[in-house]
Amino acid sequence: MTFAIADVIPALADALAPFKLSSPLPELLASHDRVTAFEIAREHTRPPLYLDARLTRLFDTRGQLVSAVLMLRDVTDERRERQAQVDFFNLVSHKLRTPLTVLTGYMDVLRGLSPERWGSEAHRILLVCRDEVGRLNDTFLRMLQFKRQADQQRPAGSEASFVGPLLQSVAEDIRERYRGREVELRVLAEPDLAPLDIHPEQLRFALDQILDNAVKFGDKNPVRVAASARGLDTAVEVVVADNGPGIPHEYRDRVFEGFVQIEDIGTGEVPGLGVGLRLAREVITANGGSVALHSVIGQGTEVSVRLPVQAR
Repeated sequence: MTFAIADVIPALADALAPFKLSSPLPELLASHDRVTAFEIAREHTRPPLYLDARLTRLFDTRGQLVSAVLMLRDVTDERRERQAQVDFFNLVSHKLRTPLTVLTGYMDVLRGLSPERWGSEAHRILLVCRDEVGRLNDTFLRMLQFKRQADQQRPAGSEASFVGPLLQSVAEDIRERYRGREVELRVLAEPDLAPLDIHPEQLRFALDQILDNAVKFGDKNPVRVAASARGLDTAVEVVVADNGPGIPHEYRDRVFEGFVQIEDIGTGEVPGLGVGLRLAREVITANGGSVALHSVIGQGTEVSVRLPVQAR
């Protein structure tokens, strides 16, 4: 007489029912193979869960099933790293392909111009080519930024940071960077904020990434960004709020993973590599701080940073 696994371990079917299986559950329960390997996934939760499963059936000398052992191994981190690699190559391919396509096209136009048209057209075409080379350069610079942060090449020293002047300075850089767009960027910092226990170069870098992200993904005219800083008991809180499109719920954890940009399609039109918020959070948390994100679709996103003040 042969018993089904569900008869030997009644709870097994109920335990696996809420999960997505790489092999259908009825087939697993009905199989007579000694060992079956499959994957268990719970993708509807955040964060998702992925398990490698190995079901070993134990038979007696008459070939009857007497028990079964289910061994599980958490492979969530491995799946996340593999997906990050896929996201990276997909995103970089878009970022490189678009300017390279433009450059190639305009080179063909230049090659086909008659001598009498060269003077009138060449200047305009070269300006376009210069802009596209700038986009390529921006992509490589951001890749180097990510590499540096991944290698934890942080400046040495215990120099304190004063967030008010730094926030104003970064805001000026952002306005200049996006001078071709309609941007309203306001900064309001409480006076006499305590110095922070983070190197100024690191704080400037983190603030730049957050403010740049807020402006870059703005979908309204004007793009409105408000940056504020206030003192708490033992910390300073910086809040950057924008009127952008908002971040879908399923992306709110992923934007901190890196190589993630939220576009309707992967056009490569938005500059950058989708690593800004990840780099900012790594810098902040490495210095004892925290980063939180709140977003409403169609209304905008708010990023809150808290950093400890320097001990007196």
